[in-house]
Amino acid sequence: IVPSNIMRDGYKGELYLVNPRGGELNGMTFYPSAAAIGKEIDLAMVTIPAENVEGVLEDCAAAGTKVVIAISGGFSESSPEGRALEESMVAKARSYGIRVVGPNTMGIYSAPWSLTALMPPVRPRPGHVAFAAQSGNLGTQMLGWGSFRGIGFSRFVCIGNECDLEFADYLEYFARDESTRVILLYVEGFKRPRRILEIAEEISLS
Repeated sequence: IVPSNIMRDGYKGELYLVNPRGGELNGMTFYPSAAAIGKEIDLAMVTIPAENVEGVLEDCAAAGTKVVIAISGGFSESSPEGRALEESMVAKARSYGIRVVGPNTMGIYSAPWSLTALMPPVRPRPGHVAFAAQSGNLGTQMLGWGSFRGIGFSRFVCIGNECDLEFADYLEYFARDESTRVILLYVEGFKRPRRILEIAEEISLS
């Protein structure tokens, strides 16, 4: 459903689909690997089972990928084995210089790029509120409520397990984003609360 949401909302960049089994979606052909695309890939969304995510990072690195959004669940939120799997995956990503959003995330939204890279069929309204949420369900429900109430969003990220990128990283980005005027966070816990306070103070004074 993620590719369908991206295509539905008129993404302004280039979109490539990858599946080793091949096939098509809405007239778009699946490539056997990211490297087979033959172009540098800035962002990869991974929607495969947790135990296979680490294995595709080498392919992403070969394609020059800088950021991976790991939609997949079954990591640290599920079991000690899942936590070990997550730690190994992060170590592999860092060895390739890849940053990771998630895992166990609903995805992201970026209004300036018309990018609705989300799991649910929600259709956010473009605007100037940047939103990072620790709950994917609550976050995407808020996007839908905003559309109904006429409230638009500039950016949205479901942070998932924060195995790599975390609240402090997103807050710093939102603070520099010219499309954002208001920052909204749904928080269940901070990994670096002191850094969050420092950034909040900097934003408030600017």
